[in-house]
Amino acid sequence: MGEIIQLPDLDIDCSKFTPEGLDYFRKIPKYIMKQILETVFCPTCGTGTTIIAFSGKMLDRDLILRGKCKKCWGEVERLVSDKEEIFFRITS
Repeated sequence: MGEIIQLPDLDIDCSKFTPEGLDYFRKIPKYIMKQILETVFCPTCGTGTTIIAFSGKMLDRDLILRGKCKKCWGEVERLVSDKEEIFFRITS
């Protein structure tokens, strides 16, 4: 599980995911994954940011990403639901 997924300007450490979360995350196309990771709200900055140094786990049918804001290193979370993934596939 020590695999690294590489995206432009971002390396994702798969060892920080639960097995179920990693299975779900790997099924997301990389171009959609990049959009998801770059559309996170940071309550400290009060603006959109990119999530970094994050972990992932499933909660029911949704993936929860918990990590740090790329700008201020504040705590951020990102929910990825089945409905959202379908939306990204249609509009991208």
